Amino acid sequence: MAQKLKLAVVTGGHPFPVPAFRTLFGRMDGIDPYPQDLDNLAVGREWYDAYIFYNMHYWGTLSVRKDMDGPIAKALDRLGETEAGVFVWHHALLSFHDTPVSDAWTAITGLSNRKLRGCALAEIDTHVAVGDHPITQGLSDFAIADEFFKLDEPGEGSQVLLTTDNPQSTRALAWTRQHKNARIFCYQSGHAESAYSDPNFSRPHPRDRVGRPEDLA
Repeated sequence: MAQKLKLAVVTGGHPFPVPAFRTLFGRMDGIDPYPQDLDNLAVGREWYDAYIFYNMHYWGTLSVRKDMDGPIAKALDRLGETEAGVFVWHHALLSFHDTPVSDAWTAITGLSNRKLRGCALAEIDTHVAVGDHPITQGLSDFAIADEFFKLDEPGEGSQVLLTTDNPQSTRALAWTRQHKNARIFCYQSGHAESAYSDPNFSRPHPRDRVGRPEDLA
């Protein structure tokens, strides 16, 4: 049996439906998720094979402990030094715009301005822009009821995988990037249980490789 992928799941700064979130990860084979806050990531970053960021540090604060700001900043700045993949998910795209780690998060997400210009809860038509990528292979256009953001479009070096024409949202819904040695995947959807339970959102990969590093970009 293949060893499970050790996955750091970083949360904080935004509420979410914890039971449904736990159920979502329970449906995925091949991963061993470790939910945690930024403080714990700062002291144990090297232990994980990949990272999911589902946090929203949007108001200039990294930690309630000021002595942790430096270690957190160092940990985020060092992302990409290894090949461990990074998944920036939903409200984590907004994070850190007013903190000392803003430049590092810009390099990771491709979003130089992460100040929210609008959001909406709606059914969004999603178009598969690149169908032969490992993340989107076998996926057709779909609609999903969820929260979406109005942000800048991802910058140079981003490969956009999913798009929408809905004027309430940024056109790019999902994209990949390379940051140093790491592959990055950014995805807007994932606000609540309506997304977690949608089969287009959480379907198994066609080659049954969900959670593997090669599927993170």
